[in-house]
Amino acid sequence: MRKLVLSLCAVCAVCISFTVSAYSTVLWHDDFEWTNSTGAWDSIYTSGGYANVVMEASDSQAKFGTKSLRFLDASAVAASKLLVKDFSPAPSDVYIRFFIYHPSTYTSTGYQFYAKLTDSGTGDTTVANVYYMMGFSGSSYRPSHQGNGNWTTASWQTTPYPTPGTWQCVEYYAPAPNSTTCQFWMWLNGVSGGTSADLIDDFSLGNGTWAKIEFGFNGNASGSHTDTVEFYLDDIVIADAGPIGVNALSVDTSSPGAPGAVYDGTGTGTDIDTSGNTSSLSANWDVAVDTESGIASYQYAIGTTAGGTNTAGWATTTQRAVSVSGTYTVGNTYYFTVKATNGQGLVGPVANSDGVTITADTSGPTAPSYVYDGTGADIDTSTTTTSLRANWTAAADAESGIAYYQYAVGTSSGGTNTVAWASNGLASTKTITGTYTVGSTYYFSVRAVNGAGLTGTYTVSDGLTIA
Repeated sequence: MRKLVLSLCAVCAVCISFTVSAYSTVLWHDDFEWTNSTGAWDSIYTSGGYANVVMEASDSQAKFGTKSLRFLDASAVAASKLLVKDFSPAPSDVYIRFFIYHPSTYTSTGYQFYAKLTDSGTGDTTVANVYYMMGFSGSSYRPSHQGNGNWTTASWQTTPYPTPGTWQCVEYYAPAPNSTTCQFWMWLNGVSGGTSADLIDDFSLGNGTWAKIEFGFNGNASGSHTDTVEFYLDDIVIADAGPIGVNALSVDTSSPGAPGAVYDGTGTGTDIDTSGNTSSLSANWDVAVDTESGIASYQYAIGTTAGGTNTAGWATTTQRAVSVSGTYTVGNTYYFTVKATNGQGLVGPVANSDGVTITADTSGPTAPSYVYDGTGADIDTSTTTTSLRANWTAAADAESGIAYYQYAVGTSSGGTNTVAWASNGLASTKTITGTYTVGSTYYFSVRAVNGAGLTGTYTVSDGLTIA
């Protein structure tokens, strides 16, 4: 059989349906106005008698622009010639739209154009396997759904009835796949293939992502299919929602706006001018706006001048707040610069913070107000001999902030004979395990270390007795 193949190779398998909604982000687009042999595709896959398969950007036919992708098969043996595009990052639900043109002189015996979704022969009948097709039935060119394993059985839709010699729009919806070997194929000139696939109409499955798309010709010559097959494809669009529709792709060509404001410090929408923290800088910013394709990510950098990048080069985040560790000099002023990238990869103008000056923090942080034995309110006794727990209120440091807490445990108030001083990060709870003696009382001590590395005084719990 000869096939036009559009396959989505997945990390998990899919269902297919004609139900769609308005699309937002274009994941891939090619209008085949090439000036080279592959356009912007990543590679070409070939096998068999591919040398006798013509694949070229041709000005003989075009739906939009001046060129389309032309295929001409004169191979008498099996042949494949496929364009390959890898997705990064891999999408889940996708909508696929393209145009196909059969010349009115097209004489292939099968006159059928298939879309196939299969688990690629794994034999797992729990995976959704569905065929959809666009094809000729007599003189009519129309959608068809084949819902069983017999290639010759199909439920033809009554409309539309497009004819050869005109451009036809084909659009499919592929929800998130659910099998590591699933493929979504478009087949041209398919013939009866027996019952090699068990087709199950189950549209409820799906949790994976698509890894790549393969688009082109895959043919298997036979005695009844030695004729020449020629067809044209144009304007393929892959989007994360639909319908994409029949118009030429309208691409977002405008950059996003700049973030409304960039604030130094960790408080959302609140700016600080000084910091005693010589090991970390933080910033947050207002949202940027792009009404066409949305905001995909933000980039930020740090410099000792507004807009500078000499302290930290450009980095990417999808969040609107960052903290950057480093060594920052007392007396220097540091500025965050932020810009946005939209769904089409266009970068907007920058916005700068007004700068934060590093000051010498010469005072340690405050002590936690309370340290409680147990996981909540304070307890005085416990029958557990294998673990001890404590929690505490927050310490504070207005100049350089709290970098981390330290704790120790002893059998006297402030003692460290059971557990020596150890870091607990910024967590305000701690559980330790060991063997603890009935009748003994254990005390947790907690203190904070600020961003300047100064240690505050400690607070001690009132003790927990093992009963």
